[in-house]
Amino acid sequence: MERSVRPRRTGRDRSMELRDGLGYHVFDFCNQLAGLVTPAEIVDLFHKEIAKIRFDFSIVTGVPADNQRFEQMVLLQRLPAGWFETYTRGNFASADPVLRRCRTSTSMFNWTEAGYDPHAEPKARKVMQQAIDFGLASGFSLPIHRADGNRFCFSISGARIEMSERFRPALHLMMMYTCEHLLRLSDKPPDSANPLTQREREVLRWSGSGKSASETAELMKITERTVNAHAGAAITKLGANNRTQAVVRAMQFRFIDL
Repeated sequence: MERSVRPRRTGRDRSMELRDGLGYHVFDFCNQLAGLVTPAEIVDLFHKEIAKIRFDFSIVTGVPADNQRFEQMVLLQRLPAGWFETYTRGNFASADPVLRRCRTSTSMFNWTEAGYDPHAEPKARKVMQQAIDFGLASGFSLPIHRADGNRFCFSISGARIEMSERFRPALHLMMMYTCEHLLRLSDKPPDSANPLTQREREVLRWSGSGKSASETAELMKITERTVNAHAGAAITKLGANNRTQAVVRAMQFRFIDL
């Protein structure tokens, strides 16, 4: 199948694509990220991108079990002055509705979707209110559940974000790729050879381009059931939990090129 040629884009075009979630901007970002080898470089690049939609802060942390201290689980954080100390000193992790959702969800979510009862859960209400007081009024979190059983949460936030819903899938992919790259800097691919078949690679490419299973089936001239079977095989081979994570890992190991 022939691949379309990317049109030349101006700086203004890039800005519009970022805000609307269009085009190949997210893939340009992933290609830049793939060449970075230190956590600081990775976070710098990520923050450069999310600043364009008014996200200012981020944290990557393991999801603590009942016998683990939150501050010992944090891998990287760029938070407003005083918030981390306030959060840990108040043991906010025990009542944080965002962290609670990360324990069970595998999909990126808006903090407004981290449900809690403000009347029945006064400490959860306090956590969210104090976050607003520190400038973390809006945010998104991405749970990462790895094959070895470890769970992580990647959160970004800001006082006033400017992002259309159309950009949400692109943000999801950018966050997942960034987090996976941070977690797997020292990891090696599951095999030196590409374990994916041509069909599996093609399904992941279309999925990474934002196509649904039905749209991919139409483009590949196969049934939707066959598309899902190829996707499932790729997910298993890559040790991923879902299709988006499989796309990210395939890109990271250079098994596919979007």
